[in-house]
Amino acid sequence: MTTHRPTPAKHARQLVAVIGAIGGTGATTVAAALAAHYADDSHAWLIDLSGRGGGIEMHLGLEETPGIRWPDLAETRGHVAIKALRDTAVTQGPLSLITATRFDTTTPPDQAIDAILTSLHTSTETAIIDCDLTTLTRYQNMWDAIVLVSPLTVLGLGGLLRIHSQLDAYPPTRITTVTTALHAPALTPKEIEQATNTTVCTHLPRLRNLEKAIAIGAGPFHSGRTIQKTLHTTAEHIRKNIDRDRS
Repeated sequence: MTTHRPTPAKHARQLVAVIGAIGGTGATTVAAALAAHYADDSHAWLIDLSGRGGGIEMHLGLEETPGIRWPDLAETRGHVAIKALRDTAVTQGPLSLITATRFDTTTPPDQAIDAILTSLHTSTETAIIDCDLTTLTRYQNMWDAIVLVSPLTVLGLGGLLRIHSQLDAYPPTRITTVTTALHAPALTPKEIEQATNTTVCTHLPRLRNLEKAIAIGAGPFHSGRTIQKTLHTTAEHIRKNIDRDRS
């Protein structure tokens, strides 16, 4: 399912999929940080298709923010006007979200996902998709880059290898790996690289108070200057790696 596209300009529209090798790796935090980093330049999207928890709105503390969510888009079909969608979506500054909700975590219908992702793919706006393995593999011909998030553990490596086995037609140079310290390390980044034949571009350390900030609804971007700086640096490393692989 390999696709051939002209080489894009640096900072051109990108659709980037983010997925955790196993649950609880911090993939949603990485996806949110990367989306916020792109939004520093121009409007960007954060799309919740991970099928976990109560949606990205809970993770970012945006449950009370007005805007349409996946349940409101369940009947969406065909082309979607992205500008009109932006005007009605949940927003945080220049970042727009399409998220599940605490009360409805049902996976959106395939036709609705098709409509949103296809419309974003033909738009001029960057979108970061926090996704599960089904979504990752089904739409792999759309992704300009894939970011895998894994702890430095044998279980994490097993999850990475499982994901790679489903991406045999996807260019490995467009796959970036981020390691996290949410579990006690048993492997080194070099061992992860050798086993997966991909680059570990950065490591997200365990951040004190981050889990607490998310749990109380404050979100990762309202949890202290140190956390914000670390997340920004992590996103910057990922983006540089993506831009380099696309140039």
